[in-house]
Amino acid sequence: MGKIDKSKYSKIKLMIELEKLKLQAERYKTENKIEFFEPFEHQERALGHIFNGKKTVLLQGGNRIGKTVLGACVVGMACLGYKPWDKGDSIFGKGPVRVRVICVDWEHHAAEVVVPALKEWLPVGSYETKKNNTGVDAFWKFRNGSTIELMTHVQDTKQHEGWKGNLVWADEPLPRDKYIANKRGLVDCGGVFLMTMTAVYEAWVLDEIVLKNDMSIGCVTEVPMRANPLLKDEDIRNFTVALPDDEVESRIRGGWLQLSGRVLKEFDR
Repeated sequence: MGKIDKSKYSKIKLMIELEKLKLQAERYKTENKIEFFEPFEHQERALGHIFNGKKTVLLQGGNRIGKTVLGACVVGMACLGYKPWDKGDSIFGKGPVRVRVICVDWEHHAAEVVVPALKEWLPVGSYETKKNNTGVDAFWKFRNGSTIELMTHVQDTKQHEGWKGNLVWADEPLPRDKYIANKRGLVDCGGVFLMTMTAVYEAWVLDEIVLKNDMSIGCVTEVPMRANPLLKDEDIRNFTVALPDDEVESRIRGGWLQLSGRVLKEFDR
């Protein structure tokens, strides 16, 4: 039996240990993704409005610009009591805080968009969830006592009233009556209403938030799909050709669908 090459054996052992460390690092990154959040320029501007004391903050633009990601990370910052991606302070304090997330409906938007985004970005093991009668994780509680409650547009406005908390996040534009009902719940805590949306409906948002001369409102608007540097031009073009002309304005260019046709659409020089 030949002698064992100790140097070769040591190299193999080292390679195995390095591979284990690599897998551990990948797992940590997956389970604590919010710590590795790197905001795009438009997301950074929206965060700036929050940290500069704006009480209503809007990020409006095309599809796939990271609107839902921003909302999930702001919710995570509020509930965890610090800013995980740079270890900075949260404007909401160290907690516990109460957060409400407004979805369009339970079956599609809550179950297939918002809940997966929260689970993707919030640290694994930092919270527990309870399902509602539709099978959606509608109530979240963190170790420090912070909570998240999911609501939808389809619920009666009266069900949105009577709540008070620190942060409301509406992912996609919501009816005005539900905005007012939830906004009222932020008064006691001086809370923040974050709205992330593509402007395909609810024209009141343009008139009463974007165009309103109110120093408590901060808006980042008309962000085009190409503002996401991770998207490929070919993929954007393929999506564009599948859309009606009107929707190209809102979903690709980041404009306002409800303005289409209002100004000189039939103009004949």
